[in-house]
Amino acid sequence: MSDALVIIGGGTAGAAAALFLRKKLPSYPMVLVEKKATLSYASSYPAVITGKKSREELSRSINNLQKHKIALVTETAQEIDVANRTVKTRNQKIFYRYLIIATGVEDNIRDFPGLKEAGLSIHQLEDMAKAQRLLTHASIEEVVLVAPSTVRSYPLILYEVAFLLEDFFRKQHLRGQVNFSIYYPESTTAPLYGENISRVIEDHLLARRIRFFPNYHLKKVNPDSRILDFSHDQVFFDLLFYTPPASPPPLISNSGLGDEDGWLPADPYYLSTPYENVYVLGDSSRVISPAGLELPKMSSIAYSHALTVSKNIIQRIKKKKATQRETGKYTFILDLGSALLPARGNFYTSPPEFKTMPPSIVWRPLKNLKEKQWLKEHS
Repeated sequence: MSDALVIIGGGTAGAAAALFLRKKLPSYPMVLVEKKATLSYASSYPAVITGKKSREELSRSINNLQKHKIALVTETAQEIDVANRTVKTRNQKIFYRYLIIATGVEDNIRDFPGLKEAGLSIHQLEDMAKAQRLLTHASIEEVVLVAPSTVRSYPLILYEVAFLLEDFFRKQHLRGQVNFSIYYPESTTAPLYGENISRVIEDHLLARRIRFFPNYHLKKVNPDSRILDFSHDQVFFDLLFYTPPASPPPLISNSGLGDEDGWLPADPYYLSTPYENVYVLGDSSRVISPAGLELPKMSSIAYSHALTVSKNIIQRIKKKKATQRETGKYTFILDLGSALLPARGNFYTSPPEFKTMPPSIVWRPLKNLKEKQWLKEHS
């Protein structure tokens, strides 16, 4: 299938692209390469902590995508040969006409000794299920949340976890017994989202009595003494959550396609790469906005990328000019526990401009809609 459309990665962006393309191109040869047999909806992991969701509810078999007549290769993509237009796995070589890379990122905690042993990763479903058990069986006074690095997927998820935990303990009438602290490597809560979002988040943290410590740079963690070592301080914890630093997928560096940091640069409007007919979506990309700022790694952006690239590939297959463009305008909803905070704005302005709407429980169905859509796509 030398004219096949090959997609590497079956998560949010990869599956969205595959399903959209299959709907519009029902007979076009398509191959999806995904190393995991089971995928889960990562944006809802925080809800697992408080028991609102379970692992089973958020997980789906990758084999379900085959019912859409998408050829599935359940292997790790090891190398991309752009000169010969091939994707190599352990057992086969797949030729492509168009290639979409949507692999996501790799968690990288090598530089932070003790972190994995002592803490719970917000990006690991098993860790979130473990946290749910600890909340009901452990004696907890100091809850600490830490971002060890500035490079991570969905930077705001750390605050969402903090708000959900605070809400949980308050409803259990235990709020007065527990302290919540967030240690952050940057000077504001959300530098990639602009001053307004940072200020709004800081106001909600203050209202919930969740302490925020900026410019804290983690060095290591002692699991036995439960001590976090920062560059200028030491902090004790009973329960520790962290957002793992993100590193580019090995596939990109193994193929010699990445920049000096290993990320694959993408055009901010079309998500095209320096390589012919190769596109990169979501977290595995490095998108620099027209304002010179790097786009954060988050699912709503990845999904938008998937539709933009899919529509342009369809136009190209039909011998038409690719006209679909990313605008930099995105929406996200932050779960505060007792209410939800929607925000909409533009990452392509300098600085980014985002506005929020009043927090309310009425936004819950809208946030749940994205989860339902993902689960439907993977069912």
